[in-house]
Amino acid sequence: MKGILIDENGEVIIEHGTMKVGDVDAQIAEHIVTAFRGEYKEVPLLGGAARNMLNGAPDPFWAGDIKRQLESQGIRADISVCDDIIVKLI
Repeated sequence: MKGILIDENGEVIIEHGTMKVGDVDAQIAEHIVTAFRGEYKEVPLLGGAARNMLNGAPDPFWAGDIKRQLESQGIRADISVCDDIIVKLI
């Protein structure tokens, strides 16, 4: 999917005086995995809240839930949770 690219600080990337456009699938996946539910007012149940699982017990249903959320946004991915969360876009 094409869209406006942002950098790691959340700022729009400006190149040659215009906003840079490119593939945003990885950006969308990152936002969904790290967002808390309720951050996106249009879709209040969207968000994986990955930070909640740091130093705690992982939710056994989390990977399937995130996979469904990504698919609802048009992104196919394989998700695995072990020591780190790994999202591989298909």
